[in-house]
Amino acid sequence: MKNSKSEGTLIKRDFDSVLILKKGEKKFEYWVSQEKLIPPWITNWYQLKDYEYLILKRNVLKKIVKRCIQKAGNIRKLTKVIKIGAPLIYRVLKGKNGISVKNLRKLLYYLQIPYDEINDKIVEIKKGKRAFIKNPKFPINLLLPEAATIIGFLVSDGGINLDKKARMTKRVTYSTQNLEDINTFIKNIYKIFGKVLIQREERRNSLRLRIGTSIVAEAFLKVGCILGKKVIKNKGVPWIIKEASEEMKINYLRAVFSDEGSVGGPDPYVILSRSTIVNSLNKTELKLLNEFVEPKMRFRFFPDGRSVREISIGELRKILNSLSNLSAKRLLQKIESNIPQLLLEESKLLCGFGIENTIYPTTLYKKSKNQYALKSSLMVGRKESLLQFYKKVGFQSFEKQEKLRKYLKNWGWLLN
Repeated sequence: MKNSKSEGTLIKRDFDSVLILKKGEKKFEYWVSQEKLIPPWITNWYQLKDYEYLILKRNVLKKIVKRCIQKAGNIRKLTKVIKIGAPLIYRVLKGKNGISVKNLRKLLYYLQIPYDEINDKIVEIKKGKRAFIKNPKFPINLLLPEAATIIGFLVSDGGINLDKKARMTKRVTYSTQNLEDINTFIKNIYKIFGKVLIQREERRNSLRLRIGTSIVAEAFLKVGCILGKKVIKNKGVPWIIKEASEEMKINYLRAVFSDEGSVGGPDPYVILSRSTIVNSLNKTELKLLNEFVEPKMRFRFFPDGRSVREISIGELRKILNSLSNLSAKRLLQKIESNIPQLLLEESKLLCGFGIENTIYPTTLYKKSKNQYALKSSLMVGRKESLLQFYKKVGFQSFEKQEKLRKYLKNWGWLLN
């Protein structure tokens, strides 16, 4: 039901009432029974899906159930009052330590026990016989530097996608060739969530991590991360980073440049590249690209076996300008103005640290029959900005940071 005023939307969670308050991209939850307003960067166990299965410390659940029985008078009365099946009650009394989120909420609500008292008594989150998270760290908090690093990885070589083989469950994945970044990703996930089950698989020259539980994905989606293909959706920096502390912004940028950035020389520079789909191409523009541009495109092959047809923006300009017609001119303007929103907002983050940078389109490539994408680059090249980047932000990757240090030192811009 919706309130008559604009305070929010009131929903029922069994015996609980939860007021959902939305402000832009942010969604706050006020749990009436707990008298608690929960911001989107926090995830409590009782906010999880009803069917999530929790394992509590030994005898904790049994003591709760016994108190419920005592209050109700007997098991039959208890099952009627809180609408929990008698078989579950008997299994708990025999030593079972597992229970769904929904049923645990019911028991605690009946006893008027604050939900937070259970935070340190949850030892596992399971599905079947598999523990997806051991020793979960409730309440899960993403307002941490470690979370900013993970978000930087997710907007780069990682992502959040729907798993079609598992009823469209939301999954976090991360792929890279850099073992240092792999270890950082795992360590930070553990720090934030507890010991999460992370599956690994080798894909040619890279390692792919896959997190089975949707709890991790849902947590990051609440703070502005992107679900699906980033190149198509063309979203900016997640709002939690834009509003976060300086330390979180630095951690985010450090992870981003480690994943998608590179160092050049001998004239030192740092470059970060991203791509996005060129949308709203009409039939005339597609015809121009298919007839005049595509024949000039070259194949580029990746280490994982993929290939793409591409052409530099310089060559594209020559081709379209030589046609000397208004449609070709408009097409060129449309392509060159299609700078990824993520790159534009990352440029602003850098400027906030006094790091001047330049953004420019570099390459047009063909993704499918009538779909083209533009690759753009952000470059830091001035002495003062490069030194500020090196000292303030830098790379998560030791190898790239060391490479930048050597270029700066060889150029006489860094003394040691």
